[in-house]
Amino acid sequence: MRQDLRSYLMVGFVLLLLYLSFLILRGFLSAIIWAAVFAYLFTPLYDKILSKVKKKVIASIMVCTLIVFVILLPLVPLVTIVGTQLVNTYVYVSNEQIINYLPKSIVSDVTLNAYLQQAIEKSTAFIITKISDFIFSIPGMLIDVFLFLFVLFYLFMDGTKFVHQIKILMPVPLSYKEKFLRETKVGVRAILYGVVMAGIVQGIVGTIGLFIFGVPNALFLGVLMTFFSLIPFIGSWLVWLPASVWMVASGNYVQGFGLLIYGAIVVSSVDNIVRSKIIGTRAKLHPAIVMVGLLGGLQIFGLVGLVVGPLILSFLLSSLKLYRERRNTVSQ
Repeated sequence: MRQDLRSYLMVGFVLLLLYLSFLILRGFLSAIIWAAVFAYLFTPLYDKILSKVKKKVIASIMVCTLIVFVILLPLVPLVTIVGTQLVNTYVYVSNEQIINYLPKSIVSDVTLNAYLQQAIEKSTAFIITKISDFIFSIPGMLIDVFLFLFVLFYLFMDGTKFVHQIKILMPVPLSYKEKFLRETKVGVRAILYGVVMAGIVQGIVGTIGLFIFGVPNALFLGVLMTFFSLIPFIGSWLVWLPASVWMVASGNYVQGFGLLIYGAIVVSSVDNIVRSKIIGTRAKLHPAIVMVGLLGGLQIFGLVGLVVGPLILSFLLSSLKLYRERRNTVSQ
């Protein structure tokens, strides 16, 4: 009886520590998870460099530096360009310069003018919110980038040991551990492939919309949109929203509002549909489960939930499958 009490107290103490650890890490989960994702993606490159330089520290520094210069630094001028577009769009909208380009029949109509004023106010509030959110998030983003690189550096060097420790802690036979990890690897690959392909498809669909509605430099903006679609922290709206407002401000109000509706409905939804289909096919998960994982993960974890949500459900299904197989083996 006393031994059982000690066991229960030990389990309760461990659960308490796990909960407190979660509270500590909760604010940095996004950076940690993205570090794990990038470590998984770039481990083959790290292994090749390690085979040449023979030093884990040097190999890890080289890969992290490559990620900074190839992926992170190019985002700075791109975000600056889009930020300038947003500010210019805000100036247009807030000063109501759009009205100057609209036909007098629309402006003079009391009902249409009221709707137009309401649309201008909502657009202004939306743009202000996006700009202010981005500005206030800069310090947090810098901390996340530092933590991302810090964790990534050590995952390259000690990732194998970390996986080995997880295997030791799993309370199942070795064969089940290996099978679980194999299915996890398949799920991770499927999710990452789905995220990339969905971003590319979203960029292509957005580019088609730019051409349809006659946006100047549609090809360049389409390439920019495709690139932003691949970045979870940003998104394609940073291209089609300013472009639609600029079209309206230039007098092309039909094309501008058409692009706005097209971007909000078609472009913004196509990635979730494509992502759920691709992940479901490659990871052998039902598209409905993937969609629930995407939307639920997005709601709970933010943008990183697009990866974490389906992955957690994949873990759950794999665990239930292994439990069923083990129970059947024991019963036989």
